[in-house]
Amino acid sequence: MVYDDFYVPTTYERVKARFGTNGGKRMSNQAIKEEITIEAVGKWGVKVGERWYKTNEPLTPQSFQRGVSYSVLVKDSGKNKYICQIVGEQAAAPSGVGSGPETDKRFTSSGNWDDRDKEKQDRIIRQGVWQATVQSPALAAFAGGSYEEFVEATRKLYAEGIKVVTNG
Repeated sequence: MVYDDFYVPTTYERVKARFGTNGGKRMSNQAIKEEITIEAVGKWGVKVGERWYKTNEPLTPQSFQRGVSYSVLVKDSGKNKYICQIVGEQAAAPSGVGSGPETDKRFTSSGNWDDRDKEKQDRIIRQGVWQATVQSPALAAFAGGSYEEFVEATRKLYAEGIKVVTNG
C-alpha cells in the first residue's frame, strides 16, 4: 500500500490490507453440510464423536436431542465448529446411544451427609462458623478498641453460633 506523506491509514484499512476482506477472521464464510449424531447436549454446545460443536443464533444446544442424527450446515473457525442451520433430522440412533439426558457422573453425590463421618461434619461446621464470625463487620463495633476485647467477643459469638447451628 502506498500512502501520501500526511495520510495515516485507519485500523480497518491496515487489517484489511494484511488479512483480506473478512477482517482477519479465521472462520470461513462458507458453511459445509455435515451429517452428525448427537452424543451429548451441554450448556454451550453439543458433542459429536470426540468433538464439541457450538451453535450460532437462533439455534441453541437445547435445539438438539441426544441420540438423534441431523443434517446441519457447519462453519469451521479452525479452533471451533459452529452449527449454523439444521437442514434435516433423522430417526433416533440405535439403542446403544440411549435417549435420556446425559448425566455427568463426576458431580453426583455418593451419599448424603448422614452417611459421612460425624467428626468431619463437626469440623466443617466449626470452620464455617469461625470464618463467618471473624469476617463479621459488626464484631469490631461490639469489641471496643483493644485486641483482647476483640478476641473475647469473637470467642463468645463463635460459641453462640455453634449452639445455633448444631441445636437448630
